[in-house]
Amino acid sequence: MKKKSARPLGHLEKAWRVNGTPNLALHLAILGRLVDRCMVRRLTEFGLNVAQWRAVALLSLARKSTFRELADYAWLDRGDLSRALRQLEADGLVRRAPHPGDGRSAYLSLTAKGRKVYTSFSAEWRRFEREFDNLFSKTELRSLNHGLELLAGQCLEHMARG
Repeated sequence: MKKKSARPLGHLEKAWRVNGTPNLALHLAILGRLVDRCMVRRLTEFGLNVAQWRAVALLSLARKSTFRELADYAWLDRGDLSRALRQLEADGLVRRAPHPGDGRSAYLSLTAKGRKVYTSFSAEWRRFEREFDNLFSKTELRSLNHGLELLAGQCLEHMARG
């Protein structure tokens, strides 16, 4: 595979090359924001925000989930998730059903309308992800994903230490 050269970063150049040294944590934070901004631009066409999309996407995989399970999977602030779910329910994308074993909890699931939104946007999102994947060979992609797992593990360890 032909090696791809880095694209110009434009107005990000200064932040990316702060003090002329690589800053991996800063780069990951910037990249995360960029990915969210790309997502937000497309999500607005579907009437969703990032928290709502994450809830819809996870419910499409889990079929049904409690709020607590969804919050744990999504790594979203519980307040943001609660607001997202209220709006999704009001828009007819998510429904609540009583939890048979816990009267304080409810199962959340997608409605037919919610599944349709998921199917429509997930096709767009997969195209976007393939653009990322196509920047790397399969070996590079495996290495990158392994490196990201190492970094995530390091962050979790750091958080556990307090």
